[in-house]
Amino acid sequence: MPKPIVVCGVDFSGTSLLAGILHTAGVDMGDVESAADVLAQPDRPMRYRLFEDRSLQDTTQPIASGIMEAPHHIDLWLNDLFHCFQRYLRYREEKARGTRWGVKQNLLTLLTLHPDWHTLDVDWITTRRPFAHSFQSAREKLGSDPRLAAFLGVQYLAWTRLQGIDMMDYPEIMRGNLWPIEDILTTRGLPYNFEMLYAQIDPHHGGRIPWPQHGLPLQVSP
Repeated sequence: MPKPIVVCGVDFSGTSLLAGILHTAGVDMGDVESAADVLAQPDRPMRYRLFEDRSLQDTTQPIASGIMEAPHHIDLWLNDLFHCFQRYLRYREEKARGTRWGVKQNLLTLLTLHPDWHTLDVDWITTRRPFAHSFQSAREKLGSDPRLAAFLGVQYLAWTRLQGIDMMDYPEIMRGNLWPIEDILTTRGLPYNFEMLYAQIDPHHGGRIPWPQHGLPLQVSP
């Protein structure tokens, strides 16, 4: 039985794009929002689908808030995050009943700072984007809160511990080169064809991801 896929990385580095492609390729990413859900939130700064399981979001929200308030004290939250994710894995595994499943949440990147993170029996995938680009995108969408800068810095430190696992190169994707996604899907035996991939990522037409079977087109912001 294939391991559950965990998509993580630095915020604003293309993880939602990767999770959405896995979702389209048949991986159950949990209770994810629809395009209509996003369009119904006019004040939302990210006008694209996050492809995060809402049950995990609800569970980890207090942890995320605590880390955001004091990123330099992240060690106080690591055990809570680790055990929370262990419980989530058991819950999803029971619910999956043998179907291929995964989850995307960038907070999970911080698990690499926990001494037992290698014991989690999951298939890690992450994304690669210059940190300055992710940081600039975060500032444009969320403002210049100094706590955000500190949080992203800790997240980047945790991300560096993921070297050696599969990575999707976000700048390559935005240039229209799909080999990073092709490698990820092929390695995991997931169905794809270039027509499908180009239907999801079309940087030559405004970087739109149509997701035709899931709702209205949403603009992708780099």
